[in-house]
Amino acid sequence: MYFEPLTLFILGEILIVYIAISIFLFYRGRLYQLLKDLLKEMRRNRMLRETLNAKRAAGERAKNVSFSKDFMDAVNSGGRDIYTNMVEVKLQHTEKAKAELGPENLEYNPAHPPMARYLALRSTLLNMEKEAPESGQPDQAQAEKLLDIFHQQIIRKHLESAGLEDPQHTRKIEQQLRQLQEQVSQLEPFQQLYQDSQSSLDEAAREIEQLKSIIPPEVIADENLAFKGKGYADEIYRLKSEKFDLLETINKLKLRLEQREIDASPEEYIDMQDEQIKQQARYMKEADVCINLLEKELETVNKENEQHLEEISELKAKLQQRYAEKPSSRESSSAQARTENTSKLHNLAAAQQSSVSNIRAQVNSLKEIAEAQAIAEQQEQEIHRLEQSINESETCIRILENELEDANDKLEKMQRELTAFKELDQNADNLEGVVQNLIQDSKEMLECIDKYQQENAMLSKKLTDLQDKVAVNTQIQEDA
Repeated sequence: MYFEPLTLFILGEILIVYIAISIFLFYRGRLYQLLKDLLKEMRRNRMLRETLNAKRAAGERAKNVSFSKDFMDAVNSGGRDIYTNMVEVKLQHTEKAKAELGPENLEYNPAHPPMARYLALRSTLLNMEKEAPESGQPDQAQAEKLLDIFHQQIIRKHLESAGLEDPQHTRKIEQQLRQLQEQVSQLEPFQQLYQDSQSSLDEAAREIEQLKSIIPPEVIADENLAFKGKGYADEIYRLKSEKFDLLETINKLKLRLEQREIDASPEEYIDMQDEQIKQQARYMKEADVCINLLEKELETVNKENEQHLEEISELKAKLQQRYAEKPSSRESSSAQARTENTSKLHNLAAAQQSSVSNIRAQVNSLKEIAEAQAIAEQQEQEIHRLEQSINESETCIRILENELEDANDKLEKMQRELTAFKELDQNADNLEGVVQNLIQDSKEMLECIDKYQQENAMLSKKLTDLQDKVAVNTQIQEDA
């Protein structure tokens, strides 16, 4: 069987690659197994070492237990004098070192050198240990004294880092603190007034929103609304003018506060704050008055509307039925027709009256003739009937005249009501504008109050900082 040389060459290469891979995998498996055995051996050795160390430590602890017991027995037999003697020796060395520095360095003083302060603290601690009772609790007075020393040292470091160790600066801070305390005491009575004013303003804002939602656009009033609202309009205009004056005053005060330093003259600052709070309270009261006026006006309008709504609705329905196109011209033409009919009735009644007079004259002439007596009686009956008809016609004429006068009065009243209805739309728009202005003013007032709250918070924070600084400086001066 014959194979191509190329085929044999390819098969040889494949065989060589297979052999190389097999050798690599064989050695890799052996190496992996070797590493695993090494790790197991290392873990076993570590466990053995830990076991041996634990046994050795247990033995040492057993020895130490006996030694500690012997030591405690010796201490208990010797009493507290052993530790006290050790503290006494250390205290003697410390006092000796303090004496070498000089007699002026015996007590602790922040102005002394660091070594003198260290020896003073060490002496205090050793004295506390020496004088402590057997329970181990130190003396309360000594502990407070030591804590005061540490506190003074910490405060001194803080002041030195802040550059506040100048006595003149300390006195200035104390003076500012007293002034701010007086300012706080003066502002405290106005806190409740401020809270009441703010609550009143919130209540007024809520009432304004309620009134705004209650008043419909189609609300109407009678023709005297403009005259009734003149006094309220003048009052509202006066209040708005005073409000603008107050805002101008507040802006001036704010500008003065920004252009000056509070520390320069706290009394003037307190006066300004007092004046500003009074102005604020006065504006709150005026806002309440304005709101009350608006409430009364709206209540009056609502009551009058409730009384006249039904009547006006009926009148409008009648106007729509009778005068769908031109009510005034139709009413005028109807009145003119009634006047003409009345004139005709008057003329007819006059003609009938003249006819009756002629017939009566003829009857009187006929009575003279005996033969015409029956005819005269018949004509008298006819005359009587005609007179009754004339009286009835005159009664109808008077009734028609009265109806015509009533119709003319109703027409004039309807015309006045239509005129008042037009004026009402304009007055309602004006009232809505006033309410909108009042709402805007209330919002501005709320913003102003929020700003004052922020300023008061800043002042309180500054006051707290100054109090802390003054307390620190006072403590340092007392220690000195």
